Amino acid sequence: MHGVIIDDNQETIRLIESRCAVHFPKIIIRGVADNIECGMGLVERYQPCIVFLRVQLPSGKGLDILPQLPASTLFETIVYHVSPDAALEAFQYFVADYLVEPLSVPCLERAIEKAQQRLGLHFPSTPLEHKIQQSNKIALPTSEGFTFVRQQDIVRCEANGNYTQVYLKNAASIFITRTLKHYECLLDSAHFFRAHKSHLVNLNYVQRFIKGRKGAIEMVDGKLIEVSIRKREALLEKLNMAY
Repeated sequence: MHGVIIDDNQETIRLIESRCAVHFPKIIIRGVADNIECGMGLVERYQPCIVFLRVQLPSGKGLDILPQLPASTLFETIVYHVSPDAALEAFQYFVADYLVEPLSVPCLERAIEKAQQRLGLHFPSTPLEHKIQQSNKIALPTSEGFTFVRQQDIVRCEANGNYTQVYLKNAASIFITRTLKHYECLLDSAHFFRAHKSHLVNLNYVQRFIKGRKGAIEMVDGKLIEVSIRKREALLEKLNMAY
């Protein structure tokens, strides 16, 4: 069972390596990375079963790695940080556990045991996208905290710089402190489609497709969204239409 550590804190790295060597000899730490780019490289190279991930890295937020990996990548993640502030966001990615630094030996060992149990009993071959589908709900981070909504209640998402406006079927909207790309990776790709650089739509709420030099779709809330030329064929295929 391979494991990797994505962290820049040498004390924490040594603790994890020693606990695995002494109490969890089946977990072989294959590599350590201290930044996001190298961390992604380790995961793609070794296909580990367990990833130890620190929230704050010199190159950015460690959690940003998770939505960028292929949906078929299967592993359990143990996340840790100096405060519990990122816990809700971490559990949005179905991590095995969230620990507060400095790590205690008992808490770390319990987290590893939980990850092993999940790998062996609960999710033997379930990719990340299936876990998301099974959960049905998603946490939307706002300036005030988190709002939990069902994926099927999201009509569309619209980019607003580095933020996203999420429109719901009850006509409400939520201003989210994440990029549109973040949600493109996170939401169920069987139902959500990036029709334009600024728009991610739920195909279940597409009311009609409008032909023309600039094709467009009309959503149930009346919003007309231009479909980029390179996305048009893929969109119509998902809608089972001929053009």
